[in-house]
Amino acid sequence: MKKEIGIWSLLLFLCGASSCKEKSISYQIPEEEDHIMGDMWKNATDIPLYTDVEITDSYYVFTDYENEGLLHVYGKNNPSAELAAAKHGRGATGLVSVEFVKSNTRYPSESDDVWIIDNKSRLKQVRCKKDSLMVVRDITLPVNLNRSIDYNITKDEFYGVPSVGERNKAFYFFHPDSGYYWVDMYGMDKKRYTKNNIACYANLLVHEKRESIVCAYRFFNKIQFFDLRGNISKDIFYGKDCIEPKDNTVEPANFKDNLKCFIDIYATDQYVFCVYDGSYDYTNLSKIIIFKWDGTHVKTWQTDRIIKSIAVDKSNSYLLALTANESKGRDIVRYKLE
Repeated sequence: MKKEIGIWSLLLFLCGASSCKEKSISYQIPEEEDHIMGDMWKNATDIPLYTDVEITDSYYVFTDYENEGLLHVYGKNNPSAELAAAKHGRGATGLVSVEFVKSNTRYPSESDDVWIIDNKSRLKQVRCKKDSLMVVRDITLPVNLNRSIDYNITKDEFYGVPSVGERNKAFYFFHPDSGYYWVDMYGMDKKRYTKNNIACYANLLVHEKRESIVCAYRFFNKIQFFDLRGNISKDIFYGKDCIEPKDNTVEPANFKDNLKCFIDIYATDQYVFCVYDGSYDYTNLSKIIIFKWDGTHVKTWQTDRIIKSIAVDKSNSYLLALTANESKGRDIVRYKLE
């Protein structure tokens, strides 16, 4: 009898230990936030429709997909004068379509360099100066690398999210010699989505030195942290109710059928900043949810604007945001972080 009790006690202990381990992975963030007000840095009336922003030591750099200029550079203390712009065109100095690289630890950079992907095919190092932009390095991407968003480049591999999605997958990492390794969204039933190819669409950031990856999902109110091999470390649920997309093929005609959750992500060495929308048509005032790189929640800000894209200075003192205005333009707003 004593032997049976001992066995049952051991089993209960092991089950309890397993349960505690699982609980340490998953947690919920309630909808409790502090309010934060932004200061106008530049009004949208005299600028193109900027789509993304990056901060260097000396400059603010913006992307613009609708007009001739593709990169625009301003001094941090002078919003009235554009210092330099890269124009559309092919060849050594021209750009076709650009997006900022989310992280890069493979290639060295100077303090006013930005790394971009041009035309989904070339990696370029662009040096910003007060009167010019110069491409100082131009590297062809591997020919079998998927057209992607949120490119992250580590010493040995490329990380990204396929532009057209990959059913039930969160992201990949890729090496030219060994090919792709696909990482599932943690907790996802592989048979859950058969029609919606972008259900698990994620905003992706990699910090190689901290051995951490964060995925903030577009159609789920979830943020997940992984190690560099795709093993889950934190599974975070934001809000009260579960949000998930429908299993329908997503097309422009029905894009508003799915509620939008996390729409942008940015990181410094210390923190990860996630932009949460929570509407069907990107019309809610945005929230900024901040984490440490180990997945610990730090703070949630309720902002006063509809934010489309952000960047944060490396000292974590302020956040620069592209925000929608009533005229369908995008103002540039600074938020002081406490």
